[in-house]
Amino acid sequence: MSDTLDVREVVARFALLMEQKLRENDHKGGWDGDYPDALMERLRQEADELDRVLRRGDNPITSPAGWSDSDCAEVAREAADVANFAMMIADVCGGLPRLPAAGQQEGEGAAPPTTTREGG
Repeated sequence: MSDTLDVREVVARFALLMEQKLRENDHKGGWDGDYPDALMERLRQEADELDRVLRRGDNPITSPAGWSDSDCAEVAREAADVANFAMMIADVCGGLPRLPAAGQQEGEGAAPPTTTREGG
């Protein structure tokens, strides 16, 4: 294995959008101490918001043809909200592995999952 994780470009771009959305909400505090059921309820609310955005306009859900750049950006931002709550659930459940340390082979002596929360 290589000592770096090759991330797909689309995943990296989406992760940056997720981080941007988290930073916009840093004033709310993190999700440390939140329970998975409460976070799941928020995920459902955000999924409903995404669904409403997708159902607007002349070509709802089935085709983004004709969508404006601002429509597409709004879809992406709502999708990032959904993804952030999914990430928070995985985090509070202790399911997120730590990234390998610099110079450490992926999967080689990797640290156990962490529940450390940053941002929020």
